[in-house]
Amino acid sequence: MSEDARSDAAGLRLGILARLADAVALAETLREVGERGIAVLRQNDVDHPAVWLLGVGGEGLVENGDVPSTSAQAVHAADARALARAAAGSGRHEVHPLAGSAAGLAELQAQPVVEPGQDAPSLVLVVGLEQRLGADAEFADYLEVAAALLGAGFSGRRELAVVRQQSETLRELDVAKSAFLANVSHELRTPLALIAAPLADVLAAPADEVPERLRERLATVRGNVVRLTRMVDAMLDFSRMEAGRITPNLVELDVAALLAALAASFGPAIERAGLRFGTELHELPRPALLDRDIVERIVLNLLSNALKYTPRGSVDLALHPVRGGFEVSVADSGIGIAVRDQDRVFARFEQLPRHAQARSTEGAGIGLAMVRELSRLLGGDVDLRSAPGRGSTFTVRLPYVPPQARDAVEGTRSITPRGAEAFLADVEAWEAAGRPEPLAEAAPGERPRLLVVEDSADLSRYLAEVLADDYEVEFAGDGLQALAAARARRPDAVLSDVMMPGLDGFGLVAEVRADPLLRDLPVLLLSARAGQDAAAAGLEHGADDYLVKPFDVADLRARLASNILRAAERSAEGAWRRAVLSSLHEAVVLRDPDGRVTELNAAFTRLLGWSMDDGPFTPPYPWWPDPADDPGGVERIEAAARELALGRALEGDFPMRHRDGRTVWVRAAGGVVDVPGRGQTAVLTTFWDVTREHAAQDRRQEAARITADFATADALDHVVGVAVDGLHALFNGDSTVQVAGPGVVQTFTASGPIEVDLLPEAIAQRLTGTDEDEPPPEEPVDGILLVPPSAASGTRAWVQFSQPRVVSTDEQIVADMLAQAFALAVDRVLAVGELADKQVNLEKAIESHRMIGQAVGVLVERHRLTPSEAFQQLRRASQDRNVRLREIAQRVLETGLDPVDA
Repeated sequence: MSEDARSDAAGLRLGILARLADAVALAETLREVGERGIAVLRQNDVDHPAVWLLGVGGEGLVENGDVPSTSAQAVHAADARALARAAAGSGRHEVHPLAGSAAGLAELQAQPVVEPGQDAPSLVLVVGLEQRLGADAEFADYLEVAAALLGAGFSGRRELAVVRQQSETLRELDVAKSAFLANVSHELRTPLALIAAPLADVLAAPADEVPERLRERLATVRGNVVRLTRMVDAMLDFSRMEAGRITPNLVELDVAALLAALAASFGPAIERAGLRFGTELHELPRPALLDRDIVERIVLNLLSNALKYTPRGSVDLALHPVRGGFEVSVADSGIGIAVRDQDRVFARFEQLPRHAQARSTEGAGIGLAMVRELSRLLGGDVDLRSAPGRGSTFTVRLPYVPPQARDAVEGTRSITPRGAEAFLADVEAWEAAGRPEPLAEAAPGERPRLLVVEDSADLSRYLAEVLADDYEVEFAGDGLQALAAARARRPDAVLSDVMMPGLDGFGLVAEVRADPLLRDLPVLLLSARAGQDAAAAGLEHGADDYLVKPFDVADLRARLASNILRAAERSAEGAWRRAVLSSLHEAVVLRDPDGRVTELNAAFTRLLGWSMDDGPFTPPYPWWPDPADDPGGVERIEAAARELALGRALEGDFPMRHRDGRTVWVRAAGGVVDVPGRGQTAVLTTFWDVTREHAAQDRRQEAARITADFATADALDHVVGVAVDGLHALFNGDSTVQVAGPGVVQTFTASGPIEVDLLPEAIAQRLTGTDEDEPPPEEPVDGILLVPPSAASGTRAWVQFSQPRVVSTDEQIVADMLAQAFALAVDRVLAVGELADKQVNLEKAIESHRMIGQAVGVLVERHRLTPSEAFQQLRRASQDRNVRLREIAQRVLETGLDPVDA
């Protein structure tokens, strides 16, 4: 094939592929994808006058239409089916030559069609060619792209079909739910009416016919019947509205006058709540044709919502004319709504997470959804502007005349009227919930104390009445209040609702279980969620029992009693266990399998400073080392904890952090033990203080290093440097050393040589005294004197502690050994030459140490180091580079650089 022919063929194929992509993209169904695809591919009769789209079994998916029986499409249909089965089986491009074709075809080629995300082909594309191309790469690529486009088209239509089916299913469920709500609401009206009417008769009876306590209970029942009736009406209205069965009853309204009346009714309730209520109601230029009940419902819903979620500040109602209509806005300074949640507040049956500052958490989640739907029913809409902590503004924009006004029929059925009185009844319930009336307290010890945690004032009062004979009842409105009350005065049991603002029931259980002083407190949960899964969830969170509303009072009493009895038994067992642990001299920690510490004894507190009052304790524990300071120690402790969790025994020495910040070395031994009568296990670990043992070992190693440095020092300035630095590091104090030469005594500190007369008097006296002048070893001292037991020179040293402490026997032994090594080193380097040379050596040492002191001063000033850190850097640089300390100091003085770079 010539280059021109190849170019023409490539252009034709690209055009076919572009049209194929457009065709499958416009297809609506799977069948259309196949039909449109084959129609486009058959337009390329230059390459392939015959085209088949077949299933993996060779079955045809697209009809051939009116194809003559003598055409290639019909003559080679059987060959195409056979090749399709072969290509589907192999999963790759197949070629089948034809010999003596009556239809003029030279070969068939097949390409599997694999949809995106699938491994096996779902279809096979077969084409018939008039000339043999065989394994022509360009044609194979063309066929592969065509198959890929078909696969993508089929996949997209399948996904679209699934989405459409899901949408239709959701729509059907939505319709079914609305119908169910409507039917249930209708069915509830009759029993509600039969409850409400007799109640009204009884409550209307003379006072002497109905006892006061019974009258109070019946009044609570009537209030909840009214509330339930309102909820039923709201759900019925919402279902009717969704079904399009609410038609606004349009009448001329003076909107400003209507809003003023609503403000007059609702304003006192807002002000009683401690909020400022403002109105800005502008007269509109014309009356509006609206449904009075719908407008009232919109405005009262918004006012009620503002009061509910505004703990302090203000609520403002405004009316403004705008182009084509008017705006009603309700603004508050309340808790606000995050941007991500602002669409959710208008969704039906949607409730945002409960907020601790809300006046109530009750509601069905349809109030704001109804505001939006009712606004749209009148031809308007609602807008929200809000930010957390900065309040919210809801703005309803309505036209003067709704679009459906021309079709309105006077007296049509609108929503159920609900005036301001109904909303105010809800507000009164919130106010009552905020001031529950506890019963008079009984004498301590007379009855068990029961903490009731419930945000419904009616239910709280009812529980108080039915349980008052058996318990001293105290109330809390949410989990946080309950936790504070329990910590202030521990109850015998807690009875808590699950759904509450702020800290809910599950969160309260978690906090109680984590508090070392409350963790064994019995907690019973009350919830409206029924079923085994809900009960299991409550028990998994750590509750002792789970009751479903509505509950049987006798069952509640029985469960409370049994849980308090079991808690008392556990408390007695715990007190016995704590007494046993406290009697032990070794520090003991008891943990549950999750790592939470359940017991610490007094010996542990003496060892590391932490007690159960500082808890709760969970890994990483506060007595573990800081990972930044000792990562290796933390890794060893974590590895040991993992071994313990696997049931393996623990034994080893570990660094721990005392509460005051110092390091304490402990020897730990532990293992897993069974808790009697519980069917549970615990991890028991015992600690012994081995800090002195580790300190002595470290001290001996450091002393050995200093002794070796003394032995290798070949100059007096080197010996002095080793003494000043080494004694400071070993005894953790400021060291002053004295070197005696012929006719002269010189004193050195970390800052350089110093005259004895310039030393503090106490240190000067110590350097001239003997160790016999020091206090007894069992008394705290302000330093340690190093005097060699025998030496030819008057060499000695004093280390001043930062604060007085007792010097251990091991420290004194090390001090005596180093004093001897120091004196011997001084004598050795001075004994190298004659007496005159000794004098020169001493003067040289003085000059060298003066230079070292000046270098230390430079490092302190320029590099912000302490004198000790500066001297350590000089010494390390001297050792690392095998250069005398004097030379390093001289370079630092000349350059001002760090010793490493000098």
